[in-house]
Amino acid sequence: MTWNVQGRVGDWEARHRALRSWIERTAPDVLTLQESWVERDGATQAQRFGAELGMHAVTAADLAGFDRYPEAPYWVVNAVLARWPLTIERLAPLPDEHGEPTWRHVLVTRVHRPDDEGGPFVAAGTHLEHGLENSARRGVQMAALVNHLAESLGDAARRRESLPAVLGGDLNCTPESDEYRCATGHSPGGGTELHPRRRVDGGGQHRPGTHVVGPQPVGAPLRHSSPSPAGLRDGVHPAATRCGTYQPMRTGRPLGGRQRLGQ
Repeated sequence: MTWNVQGRVGDWEARHRALRSWIERTAPDVLTLQESWVERDGATQAQRFGAELGMHAVTAADLAGFDRYPEAPYWVVNAVLARWPLTIERLAPLPDEHGEPTWRHVLVTRVHRPDDEGGPFVAAGTHLEHGLENSARRGVQMAALVNHLAESLGDAARRRESLPAVLGGDLNCTPESDEYRCATGHSPGGGTELHPRRRVDGGGQHRPGTHVVGPQPVGAPLRHSSPSPAGLRDGVHPAATRCGTYQPMRTGRPLGGRQRLGQ
């Protein structure tokens, strides 16, 4: 499941309660958050969700800009939560089209799922540049995050045998866009090839959602969720309905030595 929680814009407490109710109802194995707030004293929205839902949580709090904006009451970053313990594999700013780092970033984690449930896997959360005019920048950011995922999965031989990496995020683009297609191999410039059969499974109705990048998992693809619960927007912005969707990810039993992700 992935959500852009919009920091503390508007009645964020009511939004938090509505989202918590929806997470409890759908019980995802992995949850990625965008624009999740963190405070200078170390408190984070992800930790709060984790305590309320019995999930483990990590955030990109190390990339918060309190050093540059000391008066800021909070900062927004990516976060990843899971049913199992998880650790940060890498935390990296994503570049613009000139190669300069931006505040957009990718948070790559390793979810330490027990071997008898399918074994550990890589899960990452991200949030790409906003704006129709920034397609080129999103393309560069997409290539960079694919490279980060590839390096986390290992060399080409290991990537062929590993479980897929799970990427959830607000990509601010549609499946028809070049930046989205570069992650699937349908457009050039997608960074390191993760696997000849790699794919990206996106949200339905032309809404980018949670994605699997890497070797195709055995079994059914990720299931798409039902419409948004009351009190939660389906997009990053009030007028937008094509980005920031959500999608539950649930795991089944191991099949043929490889876990079925997305059942």
